[in-house]
Amino acid sequence: MKRTAAFSVLIVLSAMVIFSQQSELGKLTGPYLGQKPPGNTPEIFAPGIVSTTDHEYGISFSRDLKEIYLKRMASGTRKNLVFSCENDVWSEPQEVKLEVEGNFGLLFVMPDGHHLLANHITVAADGDFQSTIVMLSRNNGMWHNPVTIGPGMRATSTERGDIYVTHVLDSKKSLGAIGRYKRVGDKYETIEVLGDEINQKGISNAHPFIAPDESYLIFDSKREGDDRGGLCISFNLGGGSWSKAANLSEKLGTGKKASDWCATVSPDGQYLFFSSGERGRSDIYWVSARIIEELRPQQ
Repeated sequence: MKRTAAFSVLIVLSAMVIFSQQSELGKLTGPYLGQKPPGNTPEIFAPGIVSTTDHEYGISFSRDLKEIYLKRMASGTRKNLVFSCENDVWSEPQEVKLEVEGNFGLLFVMPDGHHLLANHITVAADGDFQSTIVMLSRNNGMWHNPVTIGPGMRATSTERGDIYVTHVLDSKKSLGAIGRYKRVGDKYETIEVLGDEINQKGISNAHPFIAPDESYLIFDSKREGDDRGGLCISFNLGGGSWSKAANLSEKLGTGKKASDWCATVSPDGQYLFFSSGERGRSDIYWVSARIIEELRPQQ
């Protein structure tokens, strides 16, 4: 009885802390919701505001850092949310306004600041799902005019517009590979699946983040007997070749009790963001992006 009462008190206190943090929205100013920047050790990003007792993942930023996009799952419902900063003050998150209806997965603001990538998910008659990458344009505060790129899930892009995606190999086994849609003029070529340095057969590789200058690629994978999975990074060696993927999660020191996944780097190149926890319950962390350079192969 005493333990139950104590546990109830902890729940109430936790709720009070989160409520007080959430109520600070409207008072927070400055980049990144006014949060104190992290060093070389990962920290939870904006606890109680971005990272709550719900499930958050898939963070993305507008080029000017005045919008923060993320996916939040609460009570089985997934929503794409955006935090906006006007006159240097952050407002309560709102559901992202898309001109088209449907079930959309993760969102990513392209480096040009004018286009948004999303994967549109549909379910076939046999129960299997299909996911298609679409690119939307901004107009009067709404993302509209979807252009179909091709099959794929979580997409990010380079400055020149090449799009890297999770290429679904087998949806029932959650098996994927990292692929690229190369932009030629105003059109995209057929998807190219990257080589063995990045994709390993029989292992799911997913959620790519490509650097705007295409100098490195971060993705999550299960490697070297790791049944939980973590972040890997590969560096562009030029001529279409990539370095052997290094274990980024090991460098982050997040340990084996949680999975690290769905990384992104802020548009200013200062911070690495990623989700960590269980796939049904994770928080968003951030850390100095200097950690990336520490893993870059020596010339």
